[in-house]
Amino acid sequence: MAEKPYRITVDCEFDWGGRVPSIFGIKEGIPKILWLLKRYNIKALFFISTEIVEDAWREIDTIQKAGHALGSHGHFHVTYNSSKRCYQDRNISDDILKRLFGVEPEFYRAPKFNKLTHNDCLPYSNPSGHVGLLKHTWFGTKIDEDSIIYLHPFDIVGGNNPPNLFCRVWYSRPDMAYKKLKELLHEDMPN
Repeated sequence: MAEKPYRITVDCEFDWGGRVPSIFGIKEGIPKILWLLKRYNIKALFFISTEIVEDAWREIDTIQKAGHALGSHGHFHVTYNSSKRCYQDRNISDDILKRLFGVEPEFYRAPKFNKLTHNDCLPYSNPSGHVGLLKHTWFGTKIDEDSIIYLHPFDIVGGNNPPNLFCRVWYSRPDMAYKKLKELLHEDMPN
């Protein structure tokens, strides 16, 4: 596995795991995440799905100004069946991040850990070694010193009108997820 300089990663995309075109999670969750990271002096890697940039410009700018890294999460939060489409989508995202934020994205995470990109984008596009905040919250999934923790701003703020039963259940404990995040960051976690 390639070097992983960040143990905390945040996927920034539309709400309900990219299922609806709203950014309540970004607007409400990013300030909470940034506050915790600052409190515990931790730098994180934020993967940006650039289709949100127009609506979330201020939040992305705040992330960058706080000294966190920006990585590409593709432009559209879509899982493609063609590696060519994956790379085209990534190129769009990389170009937007470079033009608007002056970032040459070093890191990439494919939406939903699309397996077509695993070998090219280690360690962040390969789900191996990753533990999601919600999996840890719901099931107590073990986190060790080699784990990469990932979360979505929406995980810790929830929302109304879930698009399906899965979302209604999976995102139903934002207060518990926020508490778990706080506990994880409070532990002695090197970046």
